[in-house]
Amino acid sequence: MLLESEGMRVFSAYSGVEAMAQITSGLRPDVLVSDYRLPGYTGVELVGRVRRATCDDLPCVIMTGDTSTEQIESSNLSYCTVLRKPADTDKIIALIEIAGAQ
Repeated sequence: MLLESEGMRVFSAYSGVEAMAQITSGLRPDVLVSDYRLPGYTGVELVGRVRRATCDDLPCVIMTGDTSTEQIESSNLSYCTVLRKPADTDKIIALIEIAGAQ
């Protein structure tokens, strides 16, 4: 709702599998925002799958409540920002706007 109130078109998915179903159906997002812990696989795995399926180095934001982000950061994802929860809403919006403009 926050992103929609900012005029962004939002597609949501409960799990990585559900997100990938949208991608295989033709959805091509400008930016991917994902939680790190998803049913089925992690947000890092989702980013990799989406990028492979779309042949695009899609910018992404991964949000996590984990106290350590070493595992996420060690994946060396390009064009990816990691935010710890609770994340500042203004920062989330700014990151999405910047990433979408690239």
